[in-house]
Formats: sequence, C-alpha cells, structure tokens
Amino acid sequence: MFDLGPEKIMVLLAIAVIMLGPKELPTIARTLGTALRQVRSLQDTLRAELESALKPGAEPPRVTPTDDFHAVDPAAGDSFQ
Repeated sequence: MFDLGPEKIMVLLAIAVIMLGPKELPTIARTLGTALRQVRSLQDTLRAELESALKPGAEPPRVTPTDDFHAVDPAAGDSFQ
C-alpha cells in the first residue's frame, strides 16, 4: 500500500522531530503504540468470534481481558473508566 523505504522513514522522523519537538515525540509514540495494541487486540477477538460463529458445533473461544482494558463494574453505574 505504502512504499516506505528507509530513506522516507528517516525523512518522516526528521519532520516529526522538527514539528513536534523531541520532548513531545516519545509521549505521542507511546500513545500511538497503545492505541495500535488495543486495535490489534480487538481485531483478534473479533476474528476469533467470527470464526467460532461460522464453524457449527465449535465451542466459542475464551477471551481473557488484557491490561489495556479496564473492567467495567455494572454496580458502580459507570460504563467506562
């Protein structure tokens, strides 16, 4: 999809450091990494649920919560933490 070679990646990183500054860049990169990890986790969960729904007689997969997601307490009345 994207033709990113090492030269283009270096140019993008240089532009990011110039525009965002060296102090903000690690925070933004960490936030982006966390968001991508959550998206991949949701993709894996959805894929497993779809595969189990399409296979008749198959037992649904056991999905364990990761550290990225917070448990929702219905008794507390809040839906997100």
